[in-house]
Amino acid sequence: MDFAFNKANLGLGNVYFAKQDYPKAISYYKKVLESDPKNEKTPTNMGMAYLKMGEHELALQAFDLAIKNGVKGPQVFFNKGVCYLKTGDKRSAIGCFTSSYAEDSKYIKSILERAKCYASLEKYNEALQDLNLYIRSNPNDPEAYYVRGVTKLTMNDYNGAVFDLTTCLDIKPDYMSAAENLAMAHYQLKNYPQALNLYSKILAMDDSNAKHFMQRGLCYLALDDYKNALKDFDKSIQIESTLAEAYFNRANVHKKMDLDRKACDDLKMSIKHGYKQGLAYENILCD
Repeated sequence: MDFAFNKANLGLGNVYFAKQDYPKAISYYKKVLESDPKNEKTPTNMGMAYLKMGEHELALQAFDLAIKNGVKGPQVFFNKGVCYLKTGDKRSAIGCFTSSYAEDSKYIKSILERAKCYASLEKYNEALQDLNLYIRSNPNDPEAYYVRGVTKLTMNDYNGAVFDLTTCLDIKPDYMSAAENLAMAHYQLKNYPQALNLYSKILAMDDSNAKHFMQRGLCYLALDDYKNALKDFDKSIQIESTLAEAYFNRANVHKKMDLDRKACDDLKMSIKHGYKQGLAYENILCD
């Protein structure tokens, strides 16, 4: 084993890694491992290069070799967890993030990633436990409040969702996904003016989303402001002409405005575009 040779090739690999020439970096890392198969540092670097290239299975093999060769610490397990996430294997990712945190409890970002995995697997209580732990150590991280808020929203804890998503926006005012979910939470709580205000802010930043117009239209409808509700449903359908739910909601507005023919036409359009719930209203709106 030539230590000078390995050091030079590892150094060259790192140079090309820094230049984002990952295939070239890997070629040098392989030379090191051919000379010294039990090298600890090189498999980790090679795994990161494969990860950057999107070669997740090869990255996993490299990280496994690093662990086999005696690499310690939380990062290699964390990176392995990220690889599993990229392949869609969230359960294996949870195991890796757990190992990462076990290596070093200060490596708290492992807990945030594990929480996301739990939430995506609908293990909401486990997700909340991890998020509470993470937020105690990182009380100013907007993403953590966002994930916890969305988790609470999914669990129908609307007041809890409002608190977390509001906190998220206090920290990061331009977090559009947080604003959208906060609007949904307010709507579920029948806080229609607050929800309407949020949708208006969202639309001021991006007026290309048909569902946002539809949701604001529902707020106007709940407030008996049929004129503005109709405008928003019109705009929603203008943007996305196959949005079945928008036709159904506009049918309701037309019915409330005693425009029965238009109500029936919209109901039929909603059914045509797949809104099966509309079938139950045919006798009401098309009598």
